Amino acid sequence: MKRKMLVAAMALCAMMVFSSFTVMAQSVAGSLSVPQEWNDSAQARLLMERFERDRGRPRERDERTRALSAFSTVRVNVHVVVDQHWVTRHGNTYRWEALDSIFDGGDFYWQHYGIDIRGNSAISRWTSPDSDNASLLLLNAMNNHGLGGSGNRLMAAFTGRDTLIHGGGVVDGLAQEGRWGFIIRERGWRINNATVRHEIGHNYGLPDHPRSGTIRCFMRHPTDNFDNICNNCNNWMTRNRNRF
Repeated sequence: MKRKMLVAAMALCAMMVFSSFTVMAQSVAGSLSVPQEWNDSAQARLLMERFERDRGRPRERDERTRALSAFSTVRVNVHVVVDQHWVTRHGNTYRWEALDSIFDGGDFYWQHYGIDIRGNSAISRWTSPDSDNASLLLLNAMNNHGLGGSGNRLMAAFTGRDTLIHGGGVVDGLAQEGRWGFIIRERGWRINNATVRHEIGHNYGLPDHPRSGTIRCFMRHPTDNFDNICNNCNNWMTRNRNRF
């Protein structure tokens, strides 16, 4: 009799646990969604990861995006080009300085959209012309070095020049909006990283936001160093994450 009661009690507990998991799974699944063009398995895998790691407790957004990124990744290789002035400034660490800026600036896209921005270790040395015109320098780097191989999707040019001029003013970087190239000047690691993040946004088709506005978004001036992304830019990136 006692054995029957024990078996019945265990069965009831199992039903309660299963029922609890089912309700929890339905609740979590109902609160999560991934864009239609992302991997079909991303939402299911995310659900299981959340349940296994914290038994369904709410997680912060960065944890959610990390899980999505792990199962629905777009790889974007970057051809890195450095000029003679960049090499002079950094000496033996010139390669590391450039690749680190790509890694840190690109991490924003990994965390939010599962886009794995990677600097190709096969860095090209570029003899830039004697000019501070950002457009001229960018086009020169693109024409002389380009993507550097069929596996690369973006080109990043790094210059050690003190100034870049565009539109009558000094800029930290310049990108071809909606295309595959950008250039930045040396401004120290923090601003370099923010500039890489900002210019890649232009490559994906995002516009600048005026500094006089109230929008806190990484597409404002790079020296503002915002990690936020506004709704319009977020919607655009979600729809265009497969651009490259």
